Amino acid sequence: SSQFFTCSTILAGIPLSSSHSLLERITFWASVSLLLHYQQEQRTCRNFKFSSFRLYNSSLTMVFRRSVAVVGVGKMGSNIARCLIESPICSEVCGVYDTNNAIVRELYEEAKAAGKAKSNGFPTSLKDAVAEADCVVVSLSGEDVCHSVCFGGGESDLISVLEPGTCVIMATTVKSSWARSASERFHEVGIRYVDCPVSGGPIRAKSGKLTVMMSGCDDSLEAAMPVVKAMGEDIHVITGGSGMASTVKVRTNISITMHNIL
Repeated sequence: SSQFFTCSTILAGIPLSSSHSLLERITFWASVSLLLHYQQEQRTCRNFKFSSFRLYNSSLTMVFRRSVAVVGVGKMGSNIARCLIESPICSEVCGVYDTNNAIVRELYEEAKAAGKAKSNGFPTSLKDAVAEADCVVVSLSGEDVCHSVCFGGGESDLISVLEPGTCVIMATTVKSSWARSASERFHEVGIRYVDCPVSGGPIRAKSGKLTVMMSGCDDSLEAAMPVVKAMGEDIHVITGGSGMASTVKVRTNISITMHNIL
């Protein structure tokens, strides 16, 4: 808090005039915007608590094995999928889904070579990709795309095609308000939901060494934990329900950005 009080004091004391360059003005207003966003998130983040989890003993792996699908296989999602294909925690990477059919087919062949591909062949739709999955990892480019894939309407969105009891692991960074709303909508139809933003980049994603923040109800966290432990080595469960992990992730991003600006 003292760091951001200092930032706000500095920003308030900067005289902005026509003599400042365009870059200086952009930097100034970006800093103001980030500071205001931080203060907004801070109001909902005063009472969060961290619980850290490390990888459990490998002798327990078979007990917790999961059938997993990955929705969104860009740079992060494709390497998360590869990590899960290699992990003994995942009994089957039953499908991947993306608008890029080439990478979907490539990952399907990798899963097939590892003996973890879905038995009925290459998935050609979202419904095919997530059918029979215990957990669905969502790794998309942003909140708008997530909303379209999860709740876009018709019979081709996640909420329509997932079976009750399936757990959605939202690995995309979204606003806390969206995460809470998504959790409520999924839970209304019996689908579990975990707010699960990640950081570390594609290289760490492939090696299962992501930093993960996760929040949700106890039942959802329990369902997601084996898969999340395959994805990351530094895992933090944040109490307070869905949305709290996104709040902390955004706060962390703002801290890093402000530090770089100053």
